[in-house]
Amino acid sequence: EALPWLRKAAALGSTDAMVYLGIACDNGRGVPADKAAAFGWYKKAAELGDAFAQLLCGVMCDDGEGVPQDKAAAFGWYQKAAEQGNPDAQFRCGFMLRTGEGIGEDKAAAFAWYRKAAEQGHASSQLRCGVMCETGEGVPQDKAAAFEWFKKAAEQGIASAQFRCGFMLRTGEGVAQDQTAAFGWYKKAAEQGDVAAQFRCGWACDNGEGVPQDKAAAFGWYKKAAEQGDAAAQFNCGNMCYKGEGTVQNMAVAFGWYKKA
Repeated sequence: EALPWLRKAAALGSTDAMVYLGIACDNGRGVPADKAAAFGWYKKAAELGDAFAQLLCGVMCDDGEGVPQDKAAAFGWYQKAAEQGNPDAQFRCGFMLRTGEGIGEDKAAAFAWYRKAAEQGHASSQLRCGVMCETGEGVPQDKAAAFEWFKKAAEQGIASAQFRCGFMLRTGEGVAQDQTAAFGWYKKAAEQGDVAAQFRCGWACDNGEGVPQDKAAAFGWYKKAAEQGDAAAQFNCGNMCYKGEGTVQNMAVAFGWYKKA
């Protein structure tokens, strides 16, 4: 029932109505799904300066949905939205400039767009800023800045950033070494299924690094990583089953883990 009113509003120049009509066509809400029609509505709103519509036009050009795939056109739409402050578009501009998709590779410009989004709280951009500061990609290498960006993303729940915080705290790169805090970040990532973090939690419990030594907990973490295919964790599970450390001694089970590794 709302569609006729939305069409009237769109005819009067409402970009919000145009976007809603585009979403309806995109997802088949109240009308048959029609990606080309969706792009048409998004484009109308985008040409009137709607940043969200510009982002959506970029996504459809990027993916070739409703319009032939065109990475250069996608970047053009992303840039329009990014210049209006849309953090998702800023992230996508950063990604395309970093990889050279649809436009010439420019690491410094990529970092600049990632940073704009990161400063608005965009977690994936905060992670990318951390990586680029850590490696000196597009920006002078700065481990301390890398840690701060990783921490921002980690606090928003990004598992790979949580792992990086754990790693840097464990090694003392860019931040004062703190094994206990390192384990805390590794555990957060591990609980989200990050296999490398699960292994590091196992290692920490196995060796009493930043946490009291606990062989049973170590075996539990190693097993989680092993079940995801981590060869080092599979080997350690084998060792612990062979020795009866943290788990019941069982040669047959030990052989099974050794074989997987």
